[in-house]
Amino acid sequence: ILPLDNNVLNVKWGENEYNFDELFHTEAIPPASRLDNGIVYFSDGYVVNQSFDSALLLTTHGIIIRNPSVKEKIEYLFLSFSEFSEVKIFTIQNSGMPLISLAKDDFSISISSSMVMDIPINQPEEVVFLYNTLKCIIEESFNSTDNQVELEMSNVIFLKTSSETTNSESSDISSEMLENGFTGNGKFTLPDGSIYNGDFVDSQFSGKGTITWPDGEQYSGDWKNGVMSGTGTYNFSNGDIYVGEFVDGKKNGKGKFTHGDVEFGGDVYEGEWKDDERNGIGILIFNDPHFKGDRYEGEWKNGKRHGNGIYHYADGTSFKGTWANGELQEKAVELDTSSNVEEQSKKKSIWEIIQFEFKSLNRSEISKKDFISLILEKHSDIKKGTLSAQINIQVVNKKARTGYYQCNKPRVCGDDKFDFLYENDDKTLSMYDKSTHGIWEIFMDNNNKLNVRLVQ
Repeated sequence: ILPLDNNVLNVKWGENEYNFDELFHTEAIPPASRLDNGIVYFSDGYVVNQSFDSALLLTTHGIIIRNPSVKEKIEYLFLSFSEFSEVKIFTIQNSGMPLISLAKDDFSISISSSMVMDIPINQPEEVVFLYNTLKCIIEESFNSTDNQVELEMSNVIFLKTSSETTNSESSDISSEMLENGFTGNGKFTLPDGSIYNGDFVDSQFSGKGTITWPDGEQYSGDWKNGVMSGTGTYNFSNGDIYVGEFVDGKKNGKGKFTHGDVEFGGDVYEGEWKDDERNGIGILIFNDPHFKGDRYEGEWKNGKRHGNGIYHYADGTSFKGTWANGELQEKAVELDTSSNVEEQSKKKSIWEIIQFEFKSLNRSEISKKDFISLILEKHSDIKKGTLSAQINIQVVNKKARTGYYQCNKPRVCGDDKFDFLYENDDKTLSMYDKSTHGIWEIFMDNNNKLNVRLVQ
């Protein structure tokens, strides 16, 4: 449960993007649903009606939903948990996502994850967690007195919001105390609004402490002479998380960096650091859709792959190589057990070679001409015309691909192994990304011929 403090009350919710405080005061949400104790479920990172396909808010007394019987205006309906007879969970056939059903005498509520470009906002485990929460609340966690049903608070664990201090007992430290060389434990608010809560030595952050910045970023761990030094956890505002060692305020030593969903799709690096850069030996595990399951183990310098390393594909194959400033060096490549690139090209299909070489570019785009020349220099046994055709097959927004058997049936692009490349306006090639380039499909046009088009 997140407490209904000022931080949570300011969260935007509902079609009009009221915050909770405004909703309660305008009685758009019935006042009877408000408890000072808190909210039972809150989807962090998204306002609730964007996260689930039904606008939904759980409180300690019941559920708040958009009133389905009122069409001309926005009105919310409060339903006590006592009004529901049962809660069930099903699987949606097309997507495989769980769907929760809350049964009432006169109607039922169905809850599942909203979808963005065919990708669910919530993971299946999150929907199942919500189901288990509802089931526990409705079946086990209530007592009834004078016809009023409410959550038995002894069964509830309260969580602090991110901007609350980690130690509610800490005393406020004034600027005057710091000017006099304060040593001890307390909370200090910096001029920019950041809040430090922890140990001080001679008026400097030293020992254990947590600082929270106005944008939501937070560091919790060891301090020395006013800077992060030792081990700690740094939560970035974009969802990235670093857990590891710091020296003089920078990532130094060993640590694990997990990218959020905003950038690099959840990739995880674990290894050695120097001055906030990957340096030394480390492992990078890819979670981006195009590389998911791949990993690199080896040497790093100034944040880039540099030196000897091994690249493992998700299918179990791998190769040894030497990198320089993030670029794979041809002369050092050794694929599987073969001793040269030509032997490897005989093992792999041409479409696999195209994808491998594009992933090895370590840049986002390249002209088709330059890409063909690069591949032919390494794989002299491949014919230029065949290579050009195989590239066309993999470009999702190129009509020419429909002339080949791999793309001779209508379908939505994105999940097929040949939906790998995208042709930009300047005719350069990039790796296809649905979130950037949109959803494309192969379809039958009015002339009964296959073509490609942007769907969404």
